Amino acid sequence: MEAEMFKKLNDYVPGFQEFMQGLDKSKKLNYLQMCQEFLFKQTEDMLKLHENDLYWVSPEPLPAPKDYQDFKSTLENLKKKGNDELTSESNMAFYGNERSISYYTVALEYYRDHKDAIDVPEECVGELNRLLSIICCNASLGYFKLHEIGQSFNYSNKAIEFDTTFAKGHYRRGICFQKFVDFEASNIEFKLAMGFCQNDKTLYSLIESEYRQQEEKIKKMLGEKENIKARIESDKQFQEFPVHLTWRSDVGRCIVAKENVKPGSVLLRVAPFTHALIDECELSYCGSCSRPLKSIDHHNCRKCQRHVLCNRCQNDEIVQKNHNEECDILHYLTKNYPDSQSRDFRFMLRLVLAARRNRDGLLTKENCPPIWKQHPYIFDTYQDLLNLSRNQNQIEKKQMDAFKRGVDSIFAICQIVKGNDYLKGVEKSDILNAYSIIQLNGHEVLHPLHDSNGFGIYPTASYLNHSCEPNSCWYFDENGMICIANFKEIKKDEEITITYIDTTYPLNSRRKDLLETYHFFCKCTKCVRDADGRVGVNCLKCQTPLLYKNMEIQLPESKYLKEHKYYPILKPSGRIFKCQNCNSQFDASFFMHCLDQNMKEFITKKSVYLEKLFGTFNTHYNKHYHDIRSEARENNDIDTAIIWTRKILRNYEALENVYPWSTLGTYYYLLRYLKKQNKSDTLNEREQIIKTIKSSIENLIDMQSYFFSDRILHKLKIQD
Repeated sequence: MEAEMFKKLNDYVPGFQEFMQGLDKSKKLNYLQMCQEFLFKQTEDMLKLHENDLYWVSPEPLPAPKDYQDFKSTLENLKKKGNDELTSESNMAFYGNERSISYYTVALEYYRDHKDAIDVPEECVGELNRLLSIICCNASLGYFKLHEIGQSFNYSNKAIEFDTTFAKGHYRRGICFQKFVDFEASNIEFKLAMGFCQNDKTLYSLIESEYRQQEEKIKKMLGEKENIKARIESDKQFQEFPVHLTWRSDVGRCIVAKENVKPGSVLLRVAPFTHALIDECELSYCGSCSRPLKSIDHHNCRKCQRHVLCNRCQNDEIVQKNHNEECDILHYLTKNYPDSQSRDFRFMLRLVLAARRNRDGLLTKENCPPIWKQHPYIFDTYQDLLNLSRNQNQIEKKQMDAFKRGVDSIFAICQIVKGNDYLKGVEKSDILNAYSIIQLNGHEVLHPLHDSNGFGIYPTASYLNHSCEPNSCWYFDENGMICIANFKEIKKDEEITITYIDTTYPLNSRRKDLLETYHFFCKCTKCVRDADGRVGVNCLKCQTPLLYKNMEIQLPESKYLKEHKYYPILKPSGRIFKCQNCNSQFDASFFMHCLDQNMKEFITKKSVYLEKLFGTFNTHYNKHYHDIRSEARENNDIDTAIIWTRKILRNYEALENVYPWSTLGTYYYLLRYLKKQNKSDTLNEREQIIKTIKSSIENLIDMQSYFFSDRILHKLKIQD
């Protein structure tokens, strides 16, 4: 990837070779570093042009058409330019999608401005509408590639308005409905699209494939709806908690408060369906409850030599029975294939054994370890697991093939060790289906200071929906159960939400992460508010925050820039922000390019433009601050790590609704660095950090009964 970028710069940018020759060869920079050095330099040059009103000057309006043919020719020319930007592999602009959208938008505005003055021959109305429909459809694709699904949807609608029989318009609208998680509406569009493209076998085949996949999703959702409603009627476990399970037409299954709940309450406690320790923790944590074994009595299994139980779990008959099921298999592996075991393999094995217990009617709450009964908890059945959402078609074939091989291996080993009938009645297809479910719904086993020791699946906890402004978070108790606790006051009937991502990142980053990982377009209150508010970039001249509502789209061409040596990289996008204070105009996507490609260089090189563009605190800083800190930590540069960790915390303090564990983890990193640095003048700072961490944890967790409390207190000592 880095070599590819290097080659593109070398082939298409006249000033690149000259720049390379001037670099200090003693630095021994790799491809990526050389590209970053170059991009930073040319970005600063372009910012100077912006500052002097030389980068963007509104182009002259396109001349009015003389007749219909001239009108149509101009539209086709703008469409071709847009298509070239959208599809060209040699395009050096880092925002070709934005440029394509600008050409398409200008084409549609040109049509709107001149349609009444042009006499369109009656026999040409159809071809003109099809042309406009194609332009709208291509704009929809451009927006989709930018993860701007709302705009993509709007332009798919326009495509259909111009030509109701245009198959690609219906297909694009169907894809948008898919990202809105409205699969029924999506399939209506796919079905219409197939009806309009009978003669295009390639397109028909593509849409039909999407349609079939959607049909399966719809069946699954209808089944899930029935299962959830049945569980609501029959499952009395929620009576012991201040929340209940429900089904809402807009979000599907969700968990809501059945009363007003004060912050710090345990809303849910869910038992692990199955879990496994990571390899590094296999012999230092309890294989059942996941407690650290350093300061408690424990017992190593002498037979398999791969399993350790704390004294409490060792004395539990059910825990022992469950381990005995897997012990012979682990012993066989240790003896014959000592390097074959891993967290994922042990997790798969436990999943298969759980399916076997389900076959025998033993996978019930009554057969859970008695030590679990000290607190109310939710127990999930095998069917509850299989009823969860899945995205099997999103898993890479290579990844799925590896899982199939793992399952085949487990079945084969069970036959060798336990006999041919041991897994009779356990369906491999169910295990394979469970894999895609676990990929989407699994949880790392973490304690509040961000130490991970395993991975598990807790089906009811997966009913919690995402929000970029969540009201709750999760942690693990002394039995390895996941606990949901609220850090905000929750009103009766309010939905319980957690976050799936880092909510301190800017809007586009959050929506992109959620689309790529969880396959939905976030429309939470924070995302909707951010989409109407500040961009996160300031006017270069007066430092007034630029607003999304003040962006307009113009022809993405500049006579001055075409003569500039860096033009192949930084062609204008045509998406222009107008400052509401001083009326200066700035190319929006150029600024976004600064963020995406050069922020780290801007920060580390202390560019004079950094504070002008982004101010003192900005969501765009967070990811880059973390990256710089991580790099310093890897290089054992503690002083630099401390500087950037403090910057992260100051940025968190300036932002609203930062997830508690994000802040706690960052404070803990800072404490570790300060302890390692061990300077006497930071003693007071360390003491204050410890107080802050303790107070924050105690707001969510009863530290007196929390099984990680000793470990946390040990980690929070002033010195190791």
